[in-house]
Amino acid sequence: VRVCSFDNPGSGHSRKMGKLPRTSEQIAMDVEQALRRIEVEKNILLVAHSFGGFHMRKFYDLFPEKVNGIVMIDTTNPNRTAFCNETDREREFSPLMYLGVVAAETGLFRLVELAGLTKYLGPIGNLPAEIQVEYVQHFSRPTFFLSVIQEKRAWYKSCNSLPQGVNVFNVPLTVIIPSLGSFRKDLTAGREQALLSADSKYVEVEGATHTGIVFTPEGAQIVSSEIIKLVKRLRKPGSVKVGNKNSGQCKGGASVEKSSKSETCEEQAV
Repeated sequence: VRVCSFDNPGSGHSRKMGKLPRTSEQIAMDVEQALRRIEVEKNILLVAHSFGGFHMRKFYDLFPEKVNGIVMIDTTNPNRTAFCNETDREREFSPLMYLGVVAAETGLFRLVELAGLTKYLGPIGNLPAEIQVEYVQHFSRPTFFLSVIQEKRAWYKSCNSLPQGVNVFNVPLTVIIPSLGSFRKDLTAGREQALLSADSKYVEVEGATHTGIVFTPEGAQIVSSEIIKLVKRLRKPGSVKVGNKNSGQCKGGASVEKSSKSETCEEQAV
């Protein structure tokens, strides 16, 4: 198994800003181009967290023949966000994002790193020390914040470009939802994403938060375990049969491994 992570242009190790607007379609094409350059063109297992779910769904929409499995970790549900209705204007932003640009330009984050204060930066403090340093170094570049701003400005365009409905994916899907994450007020909004595939698994992680599910050792262990389970299943010949036939407890085909809330699913566009 080859594991590849992608930094959007302007963020992480991709220092140059990419083509505008930064829609999910543009980002999906950037990912496909990057994978093609390293000769990864098939049997791709997509894994996304938060807003990355939009980009992953668009990648599958554009290149379904290259994907054989999907893992969604507390990903944004376009059916449950008001921003998707703002088709006539760009999404407004908190001034904090622009303050981040100023802080990066003035070297404030670099001072935080030199003073050894990275462990106090919220969820970043849960990461290993060497990863904390690398993370803060990303903050030290103004393009990191500019990239996020441009990506969220195109929110409504990205949202409205996604295929809607049930069984959109013709590949196995695992949906991981932390009980205290994005859908803490209504866990069915997270769970209904399992309806995107007729062969899906829903995992609810009690007590985990949106960032904690990937930033804490406990959360990362659960996510890694579910990814490995799906990889092993995909490697087993004849184990994957995806179609429109529903199975399991939910009409979309979802099997429920862990849930502390409702044991029913609502069939609706997701």
